[in-house]
Amino acid sequence: MQAVASQLVDALREAGALTLSLVAESAWGVVGHTAVSPVIVAHPDGGWLGMGPISVVFAGVNGRALLCLHP
Repeated sequence: MQAVASQLVDALREAGALTLSLVAESAWGVVGHTAVSPVIVAHPDGGWLGMGPISVVFAGVNGRALLCLHP
């Protein structure tokens, strides 16, 4: 799935359609990323943005999966 998400982000960037790109980092390095881009919605107000793909690193502690994002 990681390759598909990175290809989508690359395509948005190349098309000039990447409005915002946020990277989450921790002491371990990059642990997350999300992209925001314009979308077309059949609604008269317009100006909509979509968020995705969202990529995160999960770490297991004591048998539990933890979402590791640094604010």
